[in-house]
Order: sequence, then C-alpha cells, then structure tokens
Amino acid sequence: FFVFNSDALSGMDLYKSGIPASYGGRLSSVFDVKTRNLNERKFSGSGGIGVVTSRLTLETPIGKKGPMLMVGGRATYSDYVLKKITDSPLQNNEASFYDLVAKLDQKIGDKDEISVSGYYSFDKFQLSSDTLLSYTDFSYSNKVLSVNWKHTFNENWQGNLHAGVTQYDYDIGYDVLPTQAFRIDFG
Repeated sequence: FFVFNSDALSGMDLYKSGIPASYGGRLSSVFDVKTRNLNERKFSGSGGIGVVTSRLTLETPIGKKGPMLMVGGRATYSDYVLKKITDSPLQNNEASFYDLVAKLDQKIGDKDEISVSGYYSFDKFQLSSDTLLSYTDFSYSNKVLSVNWKHTFNENWQGNLHAGVTQYDYDIGYDVLPTQAFRIDFG
C-alpha cells in the first residue's frame, strides 16, 4: 500500500540531515509532504480500483469566484479478501484502513491566498499469531489540520503564515478471555 494518496500530492521532500533553517533547526529529520495547488477553475477527478484498495479524488470550484475544493479518499477491502481465503490461518486476520484528504484554496485579490488543508487516517488490524494472546486488536489514527496565508509583497518578496495542529492516537487491546483482557491507548 502507498502511504499517501498520490492523486492529492504535488511532491515530497525527505531531509535526513542538513535540514534547512526554514524547518526550525530540527535535530532529527523532516518529511515535507505537499498537497497539489488548485489553480484551474474546472471540475476534475481521478481514481483507481485495485485488488485490495481503491481511491478517488475530486476537484471543483465553488461558485464562479469562490474557492477551489479538493476532496480525496482511499480505502481497503482487504478484510473481505482475507475472509475469502479458505483453509488458511490468514482467514482469521483483519486488516483495514481508510484515509481522507481535503483542501480549500481561495485567492483574495492579486496578492493574497488562503489555503485550509485537512487529513484523517484510520488503520485497524488484528493478527491471530502476533503474541501469546491470540487476536490482539491494533488501531491507530492521524488527524492534521493546517491553515496557510500567502502574501506577495512584490516579485522578489513573499510571506507565508502557517498554523497547524496534529493528533496521533493508537489503541491496543485484547478481549477474548475476560480474565486476560486489557486495553492500552495513547493520544
């Protein structure tokens, strides 16, 4: 599975060392993922259907001079495929994910642009042989929301104000035998 919905991205950069100062002098690494710019004022879409996953991305203007909106999503139906495998230990496993991405771009005059982006992903799997306790449930999710304001002072100077918030959650649990049941979560 690809980590990101490639239809919604313009590019990615990975800095493992020599990180530019614009990233705040990080000591570790930076993975900069950029969503596509929504410049064309027309409806468009892309998608695909695979053996265990599908994806769909739509882009549309809202009104004649309103913002551009992009919405995309991916999902897997690997649970369905795993259940169809007969006489195999894989039949008792579960694996699924879905993610959603949205972006709203609005030009305000000739010198200003505002962009609001959001991302949500949810993964869940259950492996029947990963620990001494069979059928341990794992799930995790990511939520990202960001707002960017870009102002062009002149052809040589441009300013960006960026604000964002993220949340990562995971959950591990077991409930087949009540005497050994547990749940661990983090956010």
